[in-house]
Amino acid sequence: MAGSVVVPSTAIQADLVAALVRFGSATGQCERTDALGGLLNVLFAPGPAGGPALPAVEALPQILAANTFLREAVFNRLAAVLGAAGGADLFADSGLPTARSFLSEASDRLARRLLPEPRADHDLAALVRWLVLRSPVAEGLARLDTAQFGDLVQVLKPEDRPDLWTGLGLAAADGFRLLAARVLDTGLHPRLRDRLAGHRISESPAHRLFTASAALADAWDAGLTNDQAEWLAAVDDCQRAVAGTRAQHGAEGVSVEVVFSLDVLESCLRRMRLIAELFVADAERRTSAPQQLVVELAAAVHRDRSLRDLARRSLRLLHRRIVDRSGATGEHYIAHNRREYWQIWRAAAGGGLLTTATAAIKLGSHQICHALHVAPVVEGLAYSLNYAASFLALQHLHLMLATKQPAMTAAALAAIVRDRRGDDRIEQIAAYTQRICASQVAAATANVATVAVGCFAFDLAWTLVGGGHFLAAAEAEAIYTNFSPLSSLTLFYAALTGVILWLSSLFGGAFDNWVAWHRLPQACLDRGWRRIGDGLRQHAAGWGTNVSLGLMLGFTPVLGTILGLPLDVRHVTLSTGQLALACASQPDWWRDGFVLLAGSGIAVMFVLNLSVSFLLSLFTAVRAYDLPAGELYRLLRLLVSRACSRPLAFVLPPSPHQLNQ
Repeated sequence: MAGSVVVPSTAIQADLVAALVRFGSATGQCERTDALGGLLNVLFAPGPAGGPALPAVEALPQILAANTFLREAVFNRLAAVLGAAGGADLFADSGLPTARSFLSEASDRLARRLLPEPRADHDLAALVRWLVLRSPVAEGLARLDTAQFGDLVQVLKPEDRPDLWTGLGLAAADGFRLLAARVLDTGLHPRLRDRLAGHRISESPAHRLFTASAALADAWDAGLTNDQAEWLAAVDDCQRAVAGTRAQHGAEGVSVEVVFSLDVLESCLRRMRLIAELFVADAERRTSAPQQLVVELAAAVHRDRSLRDLARRSLRLLHRRIVDRSGATGEHYIAHNRREYWQIWRAAAGGGLLTTATAAIKLGSHQICHALHVAPVVEGLAYSLNYAASFLALQHLHLMLATKQPAMTAAALAAIVRDRRGDDRIEQIAAYTQRICASQVAAATANVATVAVGCFAFDLAWTLVGGGHFLAAAEAEAIYTNFSPLSSLTLFYAALTGVILWLSSLFGGAFDNWVAWHRLPQACLDRGWRRIGDGLRQHAAGWGTNVSLGLMLGFTPVLGTILGLPLDVRHVTLSTGQLALACASQPDWWRDGFVLLAGSGIAVMFVLNLSVSFLLSLFTAVRAYDLPAGELYRLLRLLVSRACSRPLAFVLPPSPHQLNQ
């Protein structure tokens, strides 16, 4: 490279000059790309503590101004790199949702991580990916404020070289066109056309946006300053249509395909706004817009390789399919005033009495199956039918079982966290959580108390009619041993039951969503099947939850027997009923230390059944709504503080002060 270079005064400047000289002297495209990667490594390397965040970036204007030949050589090589690479895909595809299946996309990303990736010097998207992943560009850009980035743009976009970034501007315009075409294709897809397009295709916001975008991009190519008012109006119409469709979609059932399509539309519209900011006449916006777009593209490069990001986005789509339907159901399990609180007590007391019959039938079925030596599958089927019938009876008699509450109330809580706004939102959410806890404690206490009293009364009636206790002494002692947290796997079984309770809520939400999405209630009404249609509309979630819960509770021990694994269930209300029947069968039950151990096992079941189910459901809802972890941490701290200062607020019915929050 001809010309002399001014000697730098610091080590950082020396490294920067060396990287600039190497880049300015590079000849072929591969050599230029390698040299550019080295330059980026030096340019965005963090500085020592106490100094500038990016000292090389601050030194760049001074070095280029003092070295004319170096400046010209660097700009010539930069123009050669950008001019030889087509870049529409960089703007139109990087970081945006892909329609490929999860397994296909995951395997491709894993291969890119494990296998050496060939460099494509003539594809700007691949070139930027190769450069960004091998340099601290993304981290460095995050350290620059708007003024510093503006200074960097001013240095790299000199007035005497208007051709330097022309190719990149044309690539941005082509990427803008591709994004508009994707919005049109997605918005007019059959799954969204009826909801988004209106009666005519020409009236669709997606079609109007495509037309306005084409005109805007043509003006950019011609070097004209085009008024963006018409295009911005079309973008606003699209965003309103997407928001309206999302709200309507949640009410009618959730389809993963539709949620994905709406996410695609929102992502494309957001990227198009960033690109459009590059071409506005406002000097201030033309300074800040490139930084936003460059930061977004650098982050997009990392998202395209991230297995974690892919899993998070895929799980969110799956969770949304379930949680949106569960949240509305959860409101019915929360007492917002004293009348509703005592209604929960009454419904849970009735549920406990009905569970008395369920526990007795379960133990009776166990005796019959063992006497007849039936196969484990038949025994599991008998248990499942008993549980499912009992749970369905609870539903249609408007009674309540405490263990079914956490999964639904967690979804309702997550919806509240998502929807509440304002400075006092954490206080509002904490007060709402107190109501959930009080409602849960009321239902669980009523369940346990009434099932225990009911089982003692059942055994007394059985004794008066049959002349003997319902359970033999050996069976009662076996129950004591099986429920002890010291001599059995009660801890594990209780946690496993919490997982089963959570899974049943997922099945219930998925079934309710499937019914709503396929509009089965309306189809039944159209055929004159009014009772079936009304039943599906009102009870689909409950039917799915109750039947799946009964099957899983009944067949989990059978599965353990078949696989040779220690699998069993410990449901707090059903187990309380069985323990009460065992105690009633032994007149001196209170004198035996085993009953204390079995009672502590019931307490363990109470805690693990409810907490595991609630936490798993809350995690599912947080994933579905993409809630920030920081807000949940603040909420947790506030709840712990309130529980220490006002513990009774989590147990007693809502006070007038709570209701005003």
